[in-house]
Amino acid sequence: MPTKRCVILGSGDIGLIMARRLTLEGAEVEGVYEVKSTPSGLTRNLHQCLKDFNIPLHLSTTVTRVFGEDRLSAVEVAEVDDKMRPIAGTERIIECDALILSVGLIPENELAETLAAALDKKTKGPLVDQTFMTTAEGIFSAGNALHVNDLVDYVTESARLAGGFAAEYRPSERKLVEIKADKNFLYVVPQYIDLNKDITKTVVYFRSASDMSGRFSIELGGQEVFSKKYRALRPPEMERLELDFEKLGLKRDEPQNVEFKLEVIK
Repeated sequence: MPTKRCVILGSGDIGLIMARRLTLEGAEVEGVYEVKSTPSGLTRNLHQCLKDFNIPLHLSTTVTRVFGEDRLSAVEVAEVDDKMRPIAGTERIIECDALILSVGLIPENELAETLAAALDKKTKGPLVDQTFMTTAEGIFSAGNALHVNDLVDYVTESARLAGGFAAEYRPSERKLVEIKADKNFLYVVPQYIDLNKDITKTVVYFRSASDMSGRFSIELGGQEVFSKKYRALRPPEMERLELDFEKLGLKRDEPQNVEFKLEVIK
């Protein structure tokens, strides 16, 4: 066992699952600390990994100092304000022998960069069209190399789709139209539609920028052609849509703006 009493910083799914696993193996998890005001993991993991094992979750709180020489002996935690700055006077010392960090994942993008595929600043993975082809001709991306997925089902699906498109690939001229997503989206994948390829079967993945009830809509050339309401959207929980852009009215021979909008429902 690497620890007998530990603190976990970050409430992502890996941190939550580790809290449960360490508890099952006999360690004491003093608590999970999250600098944001909302948890970063899936709702089911919050229940199954923390609540079911009575492990406390402390929101708007972070680790500010660590203590120890040969190994960790304690950490200092403090509450933070709305700009994530530690609040003076809220510090407290927690004795522990390990600090586990679960502070976010980014896609494995070294290979994409080597192949000169452009990266999305939001996902940290490659920009792709609906066939999962990157901006590097003939190079396809899927799974966690494309963007970090919260379910292995989506990793498998995108790998299957990308593999199929890659097998059918023949060099041809591309006609890319950018999908423009408003500020209420954390990100959208794919980021482009290639009008010279199949636009009838497009799988779209997206995350909201914050917890909300929302109305998702698509506008083509300024005209709304699709909408769907969501009772609860959370950044940690990715959403998936199957769209037929041809039926929605996207024209292959006429440039149109493709806009994704997410309206907050009060």
